[in-house]
Amino acid sequence: MTEYISACGINFEVRRNSKRKRVSIGRADTGTCYIAAPFYISAKELQTIVSEHAGPFIKNLEKKQKPTEHNYREGELFYYRGELYPLHFGEPFPGRPLEFDGAQFICHYRGAKNVLHDIFSSWYSNELLELVRKELPPLREKVYQGPLCVHIKYVKTLWGSCSAAGNMTLNVKLALVPQPLMEYVIIHELCHCYFMNHSAEFWAKVAEFCPDYAEKRARLKADGYKYIW
Repeated sequence: MTEYISACGINFEVRRNSKRKRVSIGRADTGTCYIAAPFYISAKELQTIVSEHAGPFIKNLEKKQKPTEHNYREGELFYYRGELYPLHFGEPFPGRPLEFDGAQFICHYRGAKNVLHDIFSSWYSNELLELVRKELPPLREKVYQGPLCVHIKYVKTLWGSCSAAGNMTLNVKLALVPQPLMEYVIIHELCHCYFMNHSAEFWAKVAEFCPDYAEKRARLKADGYKYIW
């Protein structure tokens, strides 16, 4: 069974080795954050070490994880629901600048990058709205029965928010992330209809409907930088 240590909202996988003498923190190419440690160090000691060093580690990681700006060229890859798909330019099609056929994005406009960026923004916004219309009702029925108004917009730092009046705002970037991560964000915001804070009671409510929320929260924090267009 894999051992984990949690700190700063991230689950660090513990990798023990009999030859190791010191503890180190790192991030694998797969995106997994880990702690390399000797066998003789207890989980309690590791928790103390990680709690002290996780903050600086994450800040340093964020500096390295700067998103690559898109150039909107033929074959360039764009995210949708956690998967990368190539961009293909097709013939002009009035009223339909961008399509997705399940295997690629087909753009019917060739021109300025800022216009192409806006075209993708509009497509992702509309697509997220359709996804929410399909996926929110069963989650709402399970988590929260009250009235709810949903808004889609681009927010630089938040994946979502929810007001005391039950107005939920979801970041358009959720169209780019894997479906389980979007589901976690929706559950998170629905639970704010019970607790307008991040208290222990709030997280207990989130765990009731999303037992692995810590792992999903950590994935969003670690990989969020790459979901751009």
